[in-house]
Amino acid sequence: MDLGAITTAAIDNVSDFVPNVTLNADSKQVSLFVEANKITWYVVPPIIFLFGTFGNIMIILLFSRRQSVSTLSLFFRTLAVSDLSLLYSGLFPLWVDVTFGFDLKSTHRVVCKCVTVFYYTTGALSAWMLVAMTVQRAASVIWPHKVNLICTQKKATFYVAGLIVLFSVINSHLFYGTELVPRENSTDVWCSSYVVLEEYSFFLFKVWPWIDTLMFSLLPFLILIVSNSILVWKVADAVRKARATLASGQSDMLTSRTKKVSSLTMTLVVVSVTFFVLSSPLTLYLIIMPYTLLYADLNEAQDAALLFGYNVMKLLWYSNSAVNFYLYCLTGTKFRNEAWELLCFTKGESVTSLTGAQVSETGKSNENKETEF
Repeated sequence: MDLGAITTAAIDNVSDFVPNVTLNADSKQVSLFVEANKITWYVVPPIIFLFGTFGNIMIILLFSRRQSVSTLSLFFRTLAVSDLSLLYSGLFPLWVDVTFGFDLKSTHRVVCKCVTVFYYTTGALSAWMLVAMTVQRAASVIWPHKVNLICTQKKATFYVAGLIVLFSVINSHLFYGTELVPRENSTDVWCSSYVVLEEYSFFLFKVWPWIDTLMFSLLPFLILIVSNSILVWKVADAVRKARATLASGQSDMLTSRTKKVSSLTMTLVVVSVTFFVLSSPLTLYLIIMPYTLLYADLNEAQDAALLFGYNVMKLLWYSNSAVNFYLYCLTGTKFRNEAWELLCFTKGESVTSLTGAQVSETGKSNENKETEF
């Protein structure tokens, strides 16, 4: 198996190498990796897709249960929609190809190009929606009385629309670089970012991975670190001041406030760390690979192990689009109660809306109606 062929396909599709891998060496180690690849792609994607579809639809429904629309509500729903789009445009067609031999992207060159650009665009949009939510929460803590002026519904709508246009333009090179190419030893074709010209090959393998990593993972995570650090610092400061000022007879109020603060902080930290842990392995691999593995002389066992490792990283990356709902439920009591009420078709007396007015971490009224967890 040619590593160069694998890594070229790895840019946007690995289905050609998953079910039909043939190796000449009669090696137990090679056979083990080949079987592991098959089992992984047959079993894991349906789990990710089913959990992701259910979870993201639940997020959309939960944040739609209100009469007015806040900026955070828009961001949460946009994140869920972009995650759903990523699963449907990337993981689901790939799994169908692996399992049933039908490749939607290979039906026409226009479909091939459009789905590829859409896939990359929604992936970037998901990362930056998480950034938008975290930055707005940090802003609501730092400037509780000015956040209404900074984070308006109109500005949020322009932000979302601007990101969609920006990432569509950044990924537009794939309209040129993605084509239907013949499968190896077959008359069929498949959608791949094959090398069109030598100059584009240099861009695809040496330049684009850096842009991709910066756009999908590195820059969003750096902003998340700064925003979360500010938020945790302000929250800790608010709790410290509350402990110093609240009378002993108000311990219940302090406990309630501390629980609310802890829940919000935990949600932010867990979602941010999960995003980095699940997305960084693949993006870092695509940066390192052209300089270390693209032209390496590897034996068949090493090729098989590398392919299996790549597939695991790919599925980890996709799973990031399926876990947010469960992280919200795990770390947010109010969100968990809302989800349970929606599933059971009941209405709790304490819940009117996930984005209803609340007291911010500084103890002041949040006029922007921040999301409460």
